[in-house]
Amino acid sequence: MKQKAINQKNSFKWLQNPFFLYILITIVCLLLLLVYVSQASVSIFLEKWTTILLNSILNLIHIKTRMNGNLILLLDGSQIKFQIIPDCTGIYPLIILISLMAGFPVKFLKKIIGLGMAIVCTFVFNYVRLVLLFIIGRASAKWFDVAHLIIWQVSFVVFIVLFFFGWMQWAKKTNT
Repeated sequence: MKQKAINQKNSFKWLQNPFFLYILITIVCLLLLLVYVSQASVSIFLEKWTTILLNSILNLIHIKTRMNGNLILLLDGSQIKFQIIPDCTGIYPLIILISLMAGFPVKFLKKIIGLGMAIVCTFVFNYVRLVLLFIIGRASAKWFDVAHLIIWQVSFVVFIVLFFFGWMQWAKKTNT
């Protein structure tokens, strides 16, 4: 009986390892956020508000557009239509960033500050990306595909990695 209790205690010893605990928290947070965002109501909300805000920004910088659901139509005679889908909202890179930050062993206040910075920076980065994609798409369909599928995908990954490591260094330095 005593041996069985010792074996059960040892079977969860890996949870005391900070690396494995960090990985576990990150994966659980990632899965929970992905399940939440995959709900139709959340996805529709994100698409709608991304479309509304992007359309407003484009009109503000004198790129005439019109919304039709989650489509944005350019009104310069180019007949280009951009459909906003969940991937366009920037939510998936933000979820990855939040999940990476959630398990990192720093004070809770540092995580909250990092979360706020992550939301703002990811939001700004995504809208800059979307506006530039509209400008590129208006000029060239070929370059739009290159920018959309290669340049901005890689740029978003690099942004997330750099933001996380920058936040991590700041949080560790000021964690005392």
